[in-house]
Amino acid sequence: MKTIILFVCAVFFTACCSTPVSVENLPQKTLQSKEEQQQQQKLIEKLMVQVDELYLQHNVDSLEKSIAMAKSAIEKDPYYADAYWRVSRAYHSLYDLTDDNDKKDSFALAGIKYAQQGMQADSKSAPCLYYQAICLGLYSQLHTLTSMGRIEQMLKSGKKAAEIDGSFSNAGPHRLLGYIYLQAPESLGIGDLDLAIEHFEKAMEIAPNYAGNLVARAQVHIEDDELEEARELLQQVVSREDFVDMSHALQESKKEAQKLLESIE
Repeated sequence: MKTIILFVCAVFFTACCSTPVSVENLPQKTLQSKEEQQQQQKLIEKLMVQVDELYLQHNVDSLEKSIAMAKSAIEKDPYYADAYWRVSRAYHSLYDLTDDNDKKDSFALAGIKYAQQGMQADSKSAPCLYYQAICLGLYSQLHTLTSMGRIEQMLKSGKKAAEIDGSFSNAGPHRLLGYIYLQAPESLGIGDLDLAIEHFEKAMEIAPNYAGNLVARAQVHIEDDELEEARELLQQVVSREDFVDMSHALQESKKEAQKLLESIE
Protein backbone atom coordinates (compact mmCIF):
# COMPACT_ATOMS: atom_id res chain seq x y z
CA MET A 1 0.00 0.00 0.00
CA LYS A 2 2.68 2.48 1.01
CA THR A 3 4.62 1.74 -2.17
CA ILE A 4 1.63 2.36 -4.41
CA ILE A 5 0.85 5.69 -2.76
CA LEU A 6 4.46 6.84 -2.97
CA PHE A 7 5.06 5.92 -6.57
CA VAL A 8 1.82 7.42 -7.82
CA CYS A 9 2.73 10.68 -6.12
CA ALA A 10 6.21 10.53 -7.63
CA VAL A 11 5.40 9.42 -11.14
CA PHE A 12 4.22 12.83 -12.25
CA PHE A 13 7.78 14.15 -11.93
CA THR A 14 9.73 11.43 -13.65
CA ALA A 15 12.45 10.86 -16.21
CA CYS A 16 12.02 11.32 -19.89
CA CYS A 17 11.18 8.05 -21.62
CA SER A 18 8.21 5.75 -21.01
CA THR A 19 10.33 2.71 -20.18
CA PRO A 20 13.93 3.09 -18.95
CA VAL A 21 15.15 -0.35 -20.08
CA SER A 22 15.43 -2.10 -23.42
CA VAL A 23 14.81 -5.82 -23.58
CA GLU A 24 16.42 -8.30 -25.96
CA ASN A 25 14.23 -10.69 -27.89
CA LEU A 26 13.69 -14.08 -26.33
CA PRO A 27 15.59 -17.01 -27.85
CA GLN A 28 13.88 -19.30 -30.31
CA LYS A 29 11.91 -22.14 -28.80
CA THR A 30 13.72 -25.47 -28.71
CA LEU A 31 12.01 -28.51 -30.15
CA GLN A 32 10.92 -31.03 -27.51
CA SER A 33 8.84 -34.16 -27.52
CA LYS A 34 5.47 -34.04 -25.78
CA GLU A 35 6.85 -36.18 -22.98
CA GLU A 36 9.82 -33.85 -22.50
CA GLN A 37 7.50 -30.84 -22.41
CA GLN A 38 5.31 -32.47 -19.77
CA GLN A 39 8.29 -33.39 -17.60
CA GLN A 40 9.70 -29.89 -17.87
CA GLN A 41 6.32 -28.35 -17.06
CA LYS A 42 6.01 -30.44 -13.89
CA LEU A 43 9.52 -29.49 -12.80
CA ILE A 44 8.90 -25.78 -13.37
CA GLU A 45 5.58 -25.89 -11.53
CA LYS A 46 7.33 -27.44 -8.53
CA LEU A 47 9.93 -24.68 -8.69
CA MET A 48 7.16 -22.05 -8.69
CA VAL A 49 5.70 -23.53 -5.50
CA GLN A 50 9.09 -23.15 -3.84
CA VAL A 51 9.48 -19.63 -5.26
CA ASP A 52 6.17 -18.61 -3.71
CA GLU A 53 7.06 -20.15 -0.36
CA LEU A 54 10.32 -18.20 -0.30
CA TYR A 55 8.54 -15.01 -1.31
CA LEU A 56 6.11 -15.32 1.59
CA GLN A 57 9.02 -15.25 4.05
CA HIS A 58 9.66 -11.74 2.72
CA ASN A 59 13.22 -11.07 3.82
CA VAL A 60 16.24 -10.20 1.71
CA ASP A 61 17.73 -13.69 1.80
CA SER A 62 14.49 -15.49 0.90
CA LEU A 63 13.70 -13.00 -1.86
CA GLU A 64 17.13 -13.40 -3.42
CA LYS A 65 16.71 -17.18 -3.31
CA SER A 66 13.28 -16.89 -4.91
CA ILE A 67 14.77 -14.80 -7.72
CA ALA A 68 17.53 -17.33 -8.35
CA MET A 69 15.02 -20.18 -8.42
CA ALA A 70 12.65 -18.36 -10.77
CA LYS A 71 15.54 -17.48 -13.07
CA SER A 72 16.51 -21.16 -13.18
CA ALA A 73 12.98 -21.88 -14.41
CA ILE A 74 13.42 -19.23 -17.11
CA GLU A 75 16.62 -20.94 -18.24
CA LYS A 76 14.65 -24.16 -18.64
CA ASP A 77 11.79 -22.44 -20.48
CA PRO A 78 12.32 -18.82 -21.62
CA TYR A 79 8.63 -18.66 -22.56
CA TYR A 80 7.25 -19.44 -19.11
CA ALA A 81 5.77 -16.02 -18.26
CA ASP A 82 4.81 -16.94 -14.69
CA ALA A 83 8.49 -17.15 -13.76
CA TYR A 84 9.21 -13.64 -15.07
CA TRP A 85 6.56 -11.86 -13.04
CA ARG A 86 7.69 -13.69 -9.92
CA VAL A 87 11.19 -12.29 -10.46
CA SER A 88 9.72 -8.81 -10.95
CA ARG A 89 7.57 -9.20 -7.83
CA ALA A 90 10.61 -10.12 -5.74
CA TYR A 91 12.59 -7.13 -7.03
CA HIS A 92 9.62 -4.95 -6.07
CA SER A 93 9.87 -6.27 -2.51
CA LEU A 94 13.65 -5.89 -2.38
CA TYR A 95 13.14 -2.26 -3.41
CA ASP A 96 10.91 -1.74 -0.39
CA LEU A 97 13.34 -3.44 1.99
CA THR A 98 16.37 -1.24 1.27
CA ASP A 99 17.12 2.41 2.01
CA ASP A 100 20.01 2.49 -0.49
CA ASN A 101 18.88 4.51 -3.51
CA ASP A 102 21.43 2.88 -5.81
CA LYS A 103 20.04 -0.53 -4.89
CA LYS A 104 16.49 0.74 -5.28
CA ASP A 105 17.34 1.96 -8.76
CA SER A 106 18.86 -1.40 -9.67
CA PHE A 107 15.91 -3.35 -8.27
CA ALA A 108 13.35 -1.17 -10.06
CA LEU A 109 15.13 -1.54 -13.40
CA ALA A 110 15.45 -5.29 -12.94
CA GLY A 111 11.75 -5.49 -12.08
CA ILE A 112 10.84 -3.60 -15.25
CA LYS A 113 13.18 -5.74 -17.35
CA TYR A 114 11.79 -9.08 -16.20
CA ALA A 115 8.18 -7.93 -16.42
CA GLN A 116 8.77 -6.79 -20.01
CA GLN A 117 10.51 -10.04 -20.88
CA GLY A 118 7.51 -11.86 -19.46
CA MET A 119 5.29 -9.76 -21.71
CA GLN A 120 7.32 -11.04 -24.66
CA ALA A 121 6.69 -14.58 -23.50
CA ASP A 122 2.97 -13.88 -23.05
CA SER A 123 1.55 -10.53 -24.14
CA LYS A 124 -1.65 -11.33 -22.22
CA SER A 125 0.02 -11.95 -18.87
CA ALA A 126 -1.85 -9.71 -16.43
CA PRO A 127 0.80 -10.21 -13.71
CA CYS A 128 3.62 -9.14 -16.04
CA LEU A 129 1.69 -6.06 -17.14
CA TYR A 130 0.87 -5.22 -13.53
CA TYR A 131 4.43 -5.53 -12.27
CA GLN A 132 5.78 -3.59 -15.22
CA ALA A 133 3.54 -0.68 -14.19
CA ILE A 134 4.43 -1.09 -10.51
CA CYS A 135 8.18 -1.14 -11.16
CA LEU A 136 7.94 1.82 -13.53
CA GLY A 137 6.44 3.70 -10.61
CA LEU A 138 9.21 2.56 -8.28
CA TYR A 139 11.84 3.77 -10.73
CA SER A 140 10.01 7.07 -10.96
CA GLN A 141 10.47 7.75 -7.26
CA LEU A 142 14.20 8.17 -7.91
CA HIS A 143 14.12 10.28 -11.09
CA THR A 144 12.65 13.75 -11.15
CA LEU A 145 12.16 15.07 -14.69
CA THR A 146 8.66 15.50 -16.07
CA SER A 147 7.32 12.72 -18.31
CA MET A 148 3.87 12.05 -19.69
CA GLY A 149 5.17 8.99 -21.51
CA ARG A 150 5.77 6.96 -18.38
CA ILE A 151 2.41 7.89 -16.88
CA GLU A 152 0.71 6.82 -20.09
CA GLN A 153 2.65 3.54 -20.10
CA MET A 154 1.60 2.80 -16.53
CA LEU A 155 -2.02 3.50 -17.40
CA LYS A 156 -1.82 1.40 -20.56
CA SER A 157 -0.32 -1.58 -18.75
CA GLY A 158 -2.65 -1.19 -15.78
CA LYS A 159 -5.75 -1.03 -17.97
CA LYS A 160 -4.71 -4.07 -19.98
CA ALA A 161 -3.94 -6.03 -16.80
CA ALA A 162 -7.36 -5.10 -15.40
CA GLU A 163 -9.07 -6.22 -18.60
CA ILE A 164 -7.25 -9.55 -18.67
CA ASP A 165 -7.43 -10.38 -14.97
CA GLY A 166 -8.49 -7.59 -12.65
CA SER A 167 -8.53 -10.01 -9.71
CA PHE A 168 -4.77 -10.59 -9.74
CA SER A 169 -3.06 -9.69 -6.46
CA ASN A 170 -6.37 -9.00 -4.71
CA ALA A 171 -7.51 -6.63 -7.47
CA GLY A 172 -4.06 -5.07 -7.81
CA PRO A 173 -4.65 -3.66 -11.33
CA HIS A 174 -7.80 -1.83 -10.20
CA ARG A 175 -6.06 -0.56 -7.06
CA LEU A 176 -3.17 0.71 -9.19
CA LEU A 177 -5.47 2.51 -11.62
CA GLY A 178 -7.49 3.97 -8.78
CA TYR A 179 -4.42 5.56 -7.23
CA ILE A 180 -3.27 6.99 -10.54
CA TYR A 181 -6.65 8.58 -11.19
CA LEU A 182 -6.89 9.79 -7.59
CA GLN A 183 -3.50 11.46 -7.42
CA ALA A 184 -2.82 12.57 -11.00
CA PRO A 185 -3.18 16.33 -11.55
CA GLU A 186 -6.36 17.10 -13.47
CA SER A 187 -4.33 19.59 -15.50
CA LEU A 188 -2.62 16.64 -17.19
CA GLY A 189 -5.98 15.31 -18.31
CA ILE A 190 -5.56 12.15 -16.23
CA GLY A 191 -6.77 12.88 -12.71
CA ASP A 192 -10.40 11.79 -12.35
CA LEU A 193 -12.07 11.22 -8.98
CA ASP A 194 -15.00 9.35 -10.52
CA LEU A 195 -12.67 6.87 -12.22
CA ALA A 196 -10.72 6.47 -8.99
CA ILE A 197 -13.96 5.61 -7.18
CA GLU A 198 -14.92 3.18 -9.95
CA HIS A 199 -11.66 1.25 -9.70
CA PHE A 200 -11.46 1.24 -5.90
CA GLU A 201 -15.05 0.02 -5.63
CA LYS A 202 -14.28 -2.69 -8.18
CA ALA A 203 -11.27 -3.68 -6.09
CA MET A 204 -13.44 -3.93 -2.97
CA GLU A 205 -15.99 -5.98 -4.88
CA ILE A 206 -13.32 -8.42 -6.05
CA ALA A 207 -11.35 -8.63 -2.78
CA PRO A 208 -13.46 -7.26 0.11
CA ASN A 209 -11.19 -8.86 2.70
CA TYR A 210 -8.00 -7.19 1.46
CA ALA A 211 -7.21 -4.32 3.81
CA GLY A 212 -5.36 -2.35 1.16
CA ASN A 213 -8.58 -2.00 -0.84
CA LEU A 214 -10.45 -0.55 2.14
CA VAL A 215 -7.69 1.98 2.80
CA ALA A 216 -7.74 2.99 -0.87
CA ARG A 217 -11.51 3.52 -0.89
CA ALA A 218 -11.31 5.46 2.37
CA GLN A 219 -8.88 7.90 0.80
CA VAL A 220 -11.41 8.79 -1.87
CA HIS A 221 -14.05 9.32 0.82
CA ILE A 222 -11.65 11.73 2.52
CA GLU A 223 -11.00 13.52 -0.77
CA ASP A 224 -14.78 13.84 -1.18
CA ASP A 225 -15.15 15.08 2.42
CA GLU A 226 -17.18 11.97 3.30
CA LEU A 227 -15.45 11.54 6.63
CA GLU A 228 -17.92 9.21 8.32
CA GLU A 229 -17.70 6.73 5.46
CA ALA A 230 -13.91 6.96 5.52
CA ARG A 231 -13.81 6.51 9.29
CA GLU A 232 -15.94 3.35 9.11
CA LEU A 233 -13.61 1.70 6.60
CA LEU A 234 -10.44 2.76 8.39
CA GLN A 235 -11.69 1.51 11.75
CA GLN A 236 -12.33 -1.87 10.15
CA VAL A 237 -8.74 -2.00 8.92
CA VAL A 238 -7.37 -1.10 12.35
CA SER A 239 -9.54 -3.53 14.33
CA ARG A 240 -10.08 -6.59 12.13
CA GLU A 241 -7.62 -9.47 11.97
CA ASP A 242 -9.30 -11.59 9.28
CA PHE A 243 -7.83 -9.86 6.24
CA VAL A 244 -6.07 -11.86 3.53
CA ASP A 245 -3.12 -9.48 3.10
CA MET A 246 0.38 -10.82 3.65
CA SER A 247 1.48 -10.01 7.19
CA HIS A 248 3.89 -7.21 6.25
CA ALA A 249 1.36 -5.62 3.88
CA LEU A 250 -1.37 -5.82 6.50
CA GLN A 251 0.79 -4.06 9.06
CA GLU A 252 1.49 -1.28 6.55
CA SER A 253 -2.22 -0.93 5.82
CA LYS A 254 -3.04 -0.79 9.52
CA LYS A 255 -0.43 1.92 10.08
CA GLU A 256 -1.73 3.91 7.14
CA ALA A 257 -5.32 3.51 8.35
CA GLN A 258 -4.39 4.73 11.83
CA LYS A 259 -2.56 7.71 10.36
CA LEU A 260 -5.56 8.62 8.21
CA LEU A 261 -7.93 8.24 11.16
CA GLU A 262 -5.84 10.66 13.18
CA SER A 263 -5.83 13.13 10.29
CA ILE A 264 -9.65 13.31 10.17
CA GLU A 265 -10.33 13.41 13.91
